[in-house]
This record gives sequence, structure tokens and C-alpha cells, in this order.
Amino acid sequence: MRPIEPLESRLFLSADPVPRPGYNTGTGFFVTGGKVYDANGYEFIMKGLNHNQWWGNATNNLNAIDHVARTGANAVRAVFNYTDPSSGSNTPAKRRTIVERYLANNIVPVVEDHSTTTSALHEDPAALAAVVDQWLLPDNVSWLQQYESKIILNIANDLYGKR
Repeated sequence: MRPIEPLESRLFLSADPVPRPGYNTGTGFFVTGGKVYDANGYEFIMKGLNHNQWWGNATNNLNAIDHVARTGANAVRAVFNYTDPSSGSNTPAKRRTIVERYLANNIVPVVEDHSTTTSALHEDPAALAAVVDQWLLPDNVSWLQQYESKIILNIANDLYGKR
């Protein structure tokens, strides 16, 4: 078995950080001039993959995060789902645990709810409102605010993209 090489430390693409635009009152990642910047104003180019946290074995999905880190990914789209009661990511507590595992592995989690993407709801504005309501539950807001500078929230991936 070939040994896994250690991840290289983060390379900053610009020598000096870019200031956050005045209209952006957040504390996390931001976009300006067509580029994504981290909370400190350094350009961030996402290199990663999609990682399912919705279906399959929830324990295996969670444990796989440690292996994803060995790929050199600096970001992962974590596919969540609120509507499936068997999902490994259907509660705020489960989502928080997953996000903390990515962060412990130095991976920026791009957390998203896929429940409207793969159904007839993908063109229903009420479906988007329902997903937003789920993210605004107090149990979600508490951990989202705690990690706001370290994560990217993708409310409903490709909600209107399927035509």
C-alpha cells in the first residue's frame, strides 16, 4: 500500500488581502470582481468534490470525510436533505457534526440542501421558501453563525436550473 502524502499548507494566491466590499456586511466568504475570497480577504479557488451526506450509510459517509481530506480538496459540497427521515443529515445536530468533521480536516464545507433539486419541487418558489425556513430554525442558526467565517451555505443547489 502506497503511503498517503500529507496535505500541503494553504497557498495564498495574492500577497495582500482584498478588502470586503462595503455593501457586504457578512463575516465569511465573499465575492468581488468575479472572484471568491475567504473571510480574511484572500482569494479562494475551490478544489474539491461532491460528498453525499444524504443517502446510504450515515456512519460511513461521516467517516469518509477523513479520507476525502487526503485527496487535496480544500472544499466539498456536502449534499444534505431535510425531507428524507432516513437521511444522515436531516437534523441540525447531524449537520453540525458533519460540518465540524470537514472543518477538523481543513476542508471548507459548501453545505446545501438537495431536497428540492431532485424532485418536482425544483421550480416551485414555495419549495425554496421551505428550504430557507429549515435553515432559519434556531438550532441551525446557532451553529451556522458560529462557523459563518469558515463555511459556504448553498441554500438550494440548482433550484431553478432544471428546465
